Amino acid sequence: MKKLILLLILSVSVWAQDPFTGKYTAKGFRPGESYTSEPTYVIKCTIDKQGEYYVVRWYEKGKLEYYGLGIHIDDVLSVSYLSVDNSIYGTVSYKNFKKDKGYIVGAWCISQTNPDALGNGQNGMEVLWPEK
Repeated sequence: MKKLILLLILSVSVWAQDPFTGKYTAKGFRPGESYTSEPTYVIKCTIDKQGEYYVVRWYEKGKLEYYGLGIHIDDVLSVSYLSVDNSIYGTVSYKNFKKDKGYIVGAWCISQTNPDALGNGQNGMEVLWPEK
């Protein structure tokens, strides 16, 4: 009976597990830079579900650099974010490929917070690798 209860609890927790929540190593390319086999940057990222939305944080060398708020629709997590110094804002949309390939892929764009400053019209790319 104890084994059956444990199996049921494990089954429910796996089924209810969110596809995006977790800690990641983010490897990416900035807008306007060529996509090569080596990432332009490597930072840490955490995604936490809070009710029906997500809080996303990006850390460089252990220091919070960006934070965002996101919503999950189908297999996509869309996040608006801001730098901690309020100089940059942007959006990123992550597609969940963890089931098939083991990672999450995102396309993002940024702009300065000055209303007259726009991004360069190009998207960056980021791949989130789950930390073990």
